[in-house]
Amino acid sequence: ITSINQSGFAYCYVLKYINTNASITTLGPQSFQACQSLLEIYVPNVASITNTAFANCYCLSSIKIPSTVTSIGTTAFSSCYGMTDYYIYPTSPPALTNSNSFANIQACAVMHVPASYLSTYQTASI
Repeated sequence: ITSINQSGFAYCYVLKYINTNASITTLGPQSFQACQSLLEIYVPNVASITNTAFANCYCLSSIKIPSTVTSIGTTAFSSCYGMTDYYIYPTSPPALTNSNSFANIQACAVMHVPASYLSTYQTASI
């Protein structure tokens, strides 16, 4: 298996953890949308986080965005109200489709980026 299709696990209300192996390289749009019990995600080799991939995952508290990610789609993490920490590992900021990629999240959510690339992230455009 190399991909999770569009809406593959959408609205799976009992799903709590996602820990894929290295073979998963593609997440389709809405792949985990509204998995309201989802707590943790680890997908080590995806190239992009597509539109609404994790939108409305209310219990999701943190995510590790691997260094392989080059883009984050519209409303990818929208309304992840429980989100407190994003660990973003790419050395250059992933392209955002628009400013709604992280809409409706807590104002206190922290985005952790590689320290040596902080200025690159601070000056990145949407």
